[in-house]
This record gives sequence, structure tokens and C-alpha cells, in this order.
Amino acid sequence: RNLSNYLTQKDREALSLLGLNSSTTWKNIQKKFKTLVKKYHPDMNSGNKIYEEKLKSLTLAYTYLKNSIKKG
Repeated sequence: RNLSNYLTQKDREALSLLGLNSSTTWKNIQKKFKTLVKKYHPDMNSGNKIYEEKLKSLTLAYTYLKNSIKKG
């Protein structure tokens, strides 16, 4: 199901952080998040602090969306 009718501005901002738009699906959000975790994970980047902070931001956005969309 297309999520665009149910999204708040904060939902859209979180999607944008993940590199997605409002016409996505929950399944695509999960897939994109898994891809980004692999890309930015400290174990894959010699503990690079910039990547670590990016991963934290992505995780917060994903968690927010999970709580927002799954409850909606």
C-alpha cells in the first residue's frame, strides 16, 4: 500500500534522510535501511566516526518511521 496519504511532515523528513520519497512502501523502507546499515556500519568502515553518526541518524529515522507507520 502506498503510504503517501498517511504521512506527516516528520515522516517525509525521515524518508528523505533514508533517500526515499513518500510514494514508497514499508517493504522498500526496510530494504533501503538494511542496505544503508551495511554501507555505514562501523565494522565496515574502520570505526569512522562520521559514518557512525550517519548510521545513528539513519537508525533514528527508521525507528521513527517504524513506530509512526506501523501504528498508522
